[in-house]
Amino acid sequence: MRLEKFRKFQNNTRIFRQRHVDSTHTRPSAIQWLRQSHYTHDMIIDEDRSMPLPTFIRTGDSYFAEKEHHLNSMVKAKGLPTLPYPWLKLNGFI
Repeated sequence: MRLEKFRKFQNNTRIFRQRHVDSTHTRPSAIQWLRQSHYTHDMIIDEDRSMPLPTFIRTGDSYFAEKEHHLNSMVKAKGLPTLPYPWLKLNGFI
């Protein structure tokens, strides 16, 4: 009987401590991650509370789109690159 009381006390103490830790160290809810934009009335992620993605990841698509545009303008201006006939013959392509 005494052992059963002691085990029950330990279990209640463990549950109490866990609830205390959970209540003091909770993660922010979804609404706490957001704030109103300075430019519009839309809600955006508050980057003061979170770690934002690095710029090179966020702008990856625009980087490649810019390089593709640059390459297309060079091809349009100069035409497709051509290899000289002797080089092709020397390397066995002809």
